[in-house]
Amino acid sequence: MAAFAKQNSQQDLYELQELRMQSMQDKTEIETLKHQIETLSSNHDCELQALHTQIAELDTLRMQVGQNQTDDQVFIDRKQKIDRSIGRKGISYENYQRQNLQLQMAAAAAAEIQTLQFNSRIRLL
Repeated sequence: MAAFAKQNSQQDLYELQELRMQSMQDKTEIETLKHQIETLSSNHDCELQALHTQIAELDTLRMQVGQNQTDDQVFIDRKQKIDRSIGRKGISYENYQRQNLQLQMAAAAAAEIQTLQFNSRIRLL
């Protein structure tokens, strides 16, 4: 019986050593996992900060695009007003040219008539 008790005691001692080794391995694994979690958390924080920066940059770009669109619309509106003004002035200029030509033709005709009348009077004398 003493041999059986000694064998049980020896078996208990082996199991205790195995449990201690398993406990040490578990502690090491826990520390490794804690380190991995800290690393992942740190990486996550960095990625989050990078995303916040990108969001801020995109917001800035969105505002710039909005301002550019406003500027473009103002430019288009002004160009259309200028084009309409040029169109009206072009029509006015064409009317001026037409009237000027009519006046020149009338003046030329009047000068021709005067010349003919003058020549007729000279012949009569």
